[in-house]
Amino acid sequence: MNDMSNHSCPVCQNCQNNRLQDERLQVFVCGNCGHVFSENNVAVETIYNPDYYLAEHKNWFLHPNFKLFGVIESCLKNNFDNQNINILDVGCGRGDLLHFLHSRQPDWNLWGIDVSENKEDGITCLRGDFVGHDFNREFNAVVGLMVIEHIPDLVSFVKKISTVLSGGGMVFLVTINSNSVIYGLARILRRFGWRGPYDRLYHHHHLQHFNSSSLRRLMEKNDFTVVKQYSHNFPLSALDLPQGSRFLGLVYYCAIACMFFVTNIFGGGLNQTIICKKKV
Repeated sequence: MNDMSNHSCPVCQNCQNNRLQDERLQVFVCGNCGHVFSENNVAVETIYNPDYYLAEHKNWFLHPNFKLFGVIESCLKNNFDNQNINILDVGCGRGDLLHFLHSRQPDWNLWGIDVSENKEDGITCLRGDFVGHDFNREFNAVVGLMVIEHIPDLVSFVKKISTVLSGGGMVFLVTINSNSVIYGLARILRRFGWRGPYDRLYHHHHLQHFNSSSLRRLMEKNDFTVVKQYSHNFPLSALDLPQGSRFLGLVYYCAIACMFFVTNIFGGGLNQTIICKKKV
């Protein structure tokens, strides 16, 4: 599509020469930084109900990414005094990361905030909107696992992270990677009339589709220094299969498994992680 739009890019605020990539899902590509974003802002409360965890994304929540959790734990141990670590998990969901850290580092002070309610021993669980909440404290680290792609106002979100972080504090953000092989293949298939993979990836509650440079740009322009950024995949056991035909589900699983195998070796994984430090 060659249609142009005046919709403002959430990363660089450019509002000129932004291309409409898909009319049905209202997906736009920034003509300046290449960030891909959607204007379909679905109310959070209508998405993150119990069915989100138990039905829509059952496998995802049954099979947490413990390898990624270990990377976060190791990085925190290497950068902070083990007795004085305060961590905030934004959009903590059911608290899988916090449970993992509490089981291994019981002396750490663990906080989580989400629009859904949580109550866990040894963890301070808050319910509400992260940007609007007054924490009255600072944290050594803020973590957001598969959260930032749901945020309409990226600048306010990142500035809030900076506000609650102490000087030199760290932020760990994990999100989808629009540079990935799977994203690229979905865009090609859409051009040939098969929308299924594209519609799954650009689902209406995914408002932001970061490439590696747009995610880095967002953090650097808001006073963070990038420590590390890399692409990867989630555990294959966490893959949520399309509902319906078992045969099509098997085909889908095998296709994703093959692409995960290749991208685990050569790069271009479906997810990306960026680790940053707040400038002192």
